[in-house]
Amino acid sequence: MIFAIIKDMIKFINNNSSNCKCNSIDNGKYKVSWKGYVYTANKQDGDNSINVFLSKIDTCGLNKAIKLLRGHFFILLEDKITSTKYVFIDNAGFYKIFYTNELISDSFLELIKKSEIDFDNDISLLGLIEFLSFGKTHNGRTFLKNINLLGYNEILTINNNKIEIEYKNLSFNHKNSNNIYTHFDQMKQSLQNKHVNLDITGGADTRLVIAMMEYLGIDYTLSISGPDSHPDVKTAKVIAKYLGKDLTISRHSINNIENDINKIFIFSDGYGNFIDYHRGFIHENERNKIGTNIVLTGNGGVLYKDAWWIGDFPFYNRRKPNLNVFFKMSFAKRLFNNNLLSINGKKLKTLLSKLIMNE
Repeated sequence: MIFAIIKDMIKFINNNSSNCKCNSIDNGKYKVSWKGYVYTANKQDGDNSINVFLSKIDTCGLNKAIKLLRGHFFILLEDKITSTKYVFIDNAGFYKIFYTNELISDSFLELIKKSEIDFDNDISLLGLIEFLSFGKTHNGRTFLKNINLLGYNEILTINNNKIEIEYKNLSFNHKNSNNIYTHFDQMKQSLQNKHVNLDITGGADTRLVIAMMEYLGIDYTLSISGPDSHPDVKTAKVIAKYLGKDLTISRHSINNIENDINKIFIFSDGYGNFIDYHRGFIHENERNKIGTNIVLTGNGGVLYKDAWWIGDFPFYNRRKPNLNVFFKMSFAKRLFNNNLLSINGKKLKTLLSKLIMNE
């Protein structure tokens, strides 16, 4: 685990333990420590990309330098001249960092242990209802009052033992955004010497990822979750055979779910709907068996489907979507039964719906 205590200096606890794969570079002016997969365009991940990032800080400042970084990562940057530390995650918000007024960690469960939580007073009822409703919380909240989740657009600035939040400038010109080919071409170098595993289904999104990897000559293996009788699995077998690629098939079963629940709770860091994660947990175990360390999927494609906005039918040309209908169709259907809540809880549940829509 990465664990930082905010005192005169940031110190990593368990930095040398077997379960921590924390990397660092110190060029005399800056020290950068990071965990995860981080790269810049046309560079190998890790040291080479971090050095590009450091050079950009000197010429253009931290905010513009952060825009160069891609992947799934956490970074702690220390300016050794000003003794200021900066903590941030990838610009997509994949990596999870939790913090209090005194502690920063990439583990929710470890942070709870270190924070000496008083569960009689520190539980956020609003956050708890939100967590039980959606399997997650939003806008930096957790179900504990004093523990926050770092946002994709936030930078924790630590100076003189105080934490302040700054915001990244992530605005960009859509006209200058990369096309699909350029995106994969710029990522190619970072995937060298990696065991890359791709999801494959009958969908166009995953097939596009495979087509790009084939075109650019990047080696990979394939995987899918499902029964052998499923049409997507049958399609995956045909494509894998045609391409001459190894295919890993994970078959979801609930036979051992009682034994798996505790493992999934730890796997999800106690911060997620671990029942929903069961299928993914089995799939990830199968990927681990073949030595996978990078997974690419086409899952983001679903965000571009029209089904999200079916609530606007037939007014698809309206300038603003009907967020109230969108919330009811895409979010509120997962809200649990009101009878499980106290009178105060029922009021907070109503408030929660309004709060999320406003955000």
